[in-house]
Amino acid sequence: TSSHNSTETKLTGWVKNVDTHDGWSTVNNEYTVQASGLFEIAYRGGVANTALSVTTRIMKNGVNVRHGSAYSNGNVDANPLVHGILRLVAGDKIHFNMQTSSGSSFAIDIGITAATIKRVGL
Repeated sequence: TSSHNSTETKLTGWVKNVDTHDGWSTVNNEYTVQASGLFEIAYRGGVANTALSVTTRIMKNGVNVRHGSAYSNGNVDANPLVHGILRLVAGDKIHFNMQTSSGSSFAIDIGITAATIKRVGL
């Protein structure tokens, strides 16, 4: 996935490692909640060796519900973490966005990007 300056971009190109509820769509790049409950969602986006400020977002049904930011001076990775405990209902859709507010276009480094969605309660 790549994006231009100040353009919010839905992350694509995910590789599904474990999905115990079969909710992740690699076609739509989103998770559809299969059973209502309390969910822990964590996402760490990665942009390698690029001088820019990056904001990552957890999106629920197309609306930003959590976000985090990080800055890279070009010598280190911008790798912001966003985390939340959310009450979700069956059918809710979760996806992840990134946006830069400085610098030029950037490429998201899937090698340093990871997401976890797990049901932790009723």
